[in-house]
Amino acid sequence: MSSTSKSGMELRFLFIGLLLLGLGLSCNQWLVAQFVGLLGINLNLVGTDGLARLWFLKSVFVLMGLPLVFYKFRHDSRGRLLFDISMGLVFMLITLITVEGIFYALNLRKMASTPQITTTYSQVYIEPDEELGYTLKPLTRATAIQKQGDEVVYDVTYTTDALGRRPTPIDKPDERSHFILFFGGSYTFGDGLWDDETLPAQVGELAPEYKPYNYGVPGYGTQQLLVKLQSDEILDEVPERDGIAIYVFICAHIKRVVGTTDVQNTWGRYMPYYFLDANDQLVRQSDLVTARPWLSAIDALVGISQTGKYFNITLPRINDNHRRLTARIIAEAQQSFRDKYQSDAFYVLIYPHNPCAAEIIPFLEEVNVKVLDYSTLFKFGDAGLWIPDGHPTASAQKIVAQKLVTDLGLADNEAKHESLQ
Repeated sequence: MSSTSKSGMELRFLFIGLLLLGLGLSCNQWLVAQFVGLLGINLNLVGTDGLARLWFLKSVFVLMGLPLVFYKFRHDSRGRLLFDISMGLVFMLITLITVEGIFYALNLRKMASTPQITTTYSQVYIEPDEELGYTLKPLTRATAIQKQGDEVVYDVTYTTDALGRRPTPIDKPDERSHFILFFGGSYTFGDGLWDDETLPAQVGELAPEYKPYNYGVPGYGTQQLLVKLQSDEILDEVPERDGIAIYVFICAHIKRVVGTTDVQNTWGRYMPYYFLDANDQLVRQSDLVTARPWLSAIDALVGISQTGKYFNITLPRINDNHRRLTARIIAEAQQSFRDKYQSDAFYVLIYPHNPCAAEIIPFLEEVNVKVLDYSTLFKFGDAGLWIPDGHPTASAQKIVAQKLVTDLGLADNEAKHESLQ
């Protein structure tokens, strides 16, 4: 090949390389959405997952452009080194895409061989909230239908009151002199259950002196417990001035405190973020994404990885520091309850089939939080007690309600729970 032809080819490579670099550095969500729309490709660019996909695409353009740019300078020793490095990065990218493609196919195969669980709602019953991340929409009525394959698992209706709480239908509510506040996630809210089948409602039926309030929201954790109890709004929302607070704990709540990849990349990206500072003081810093932009970007990349999905990889791995942080948040919530109601009737109820109980209880006891350990009350495989997606049935909630009412003496007219304080 003549020197003129080589020079022309190098210039063409340089031009194409600079074009790819320019695309990689300048493309944004709007431009990519317009381009893939013209091609008829459905690419989700919304939220953290969408941002991760955008940055992956930008990286592809840049890495493909670098060797074309350095090709012209490969005869120089320094240029040759840069060219070799860029080519190595391209081969790494090709290997990564190949591996991801293989696991994408394996994930499709796994999904096809397993009846998929799908849940549809007649309307959205969740709305954003600056302090809590999100909350229930007030005065909403939403039908939830869950199917496993073609089989209907449940068809129920969720309702909310004027304050965005799930109602707890009980007899003679105006004659009850004490409150019992329930906090937690979907186990407390009652995923897959009617209003009168939830744990708070069933406890209310068994405890005639106590008016139950359901502050559970699907996906909530200890952060929302603390935010809610620190707010003075709860004093206006609950007219009774004496009672009990129950936080229904499951192992997944530790992951929600930490903001693991599976939490941040799905519903929990705007959940409150807490950490212990250099003086061992509990501090809140906005939300999981805003407070940790670089870590959130890495988590998002892990979240969209087909390899990660196949092996169910979540980061980081839960350790004692995370358990201690979780316990400290709960202890702070307990102190807020004590300050507002001059009462120590605050309990953490560890729901059945939560094997992390032995690991978290020492940290809760260290900060003097009272624990009702129901982790072995029944097992996950027990018939009739679990919905296929892992949530408890009404029968399971009844067993827990009976145990709770018995242990705290709530069926009696006198508040025997005072003896446990």
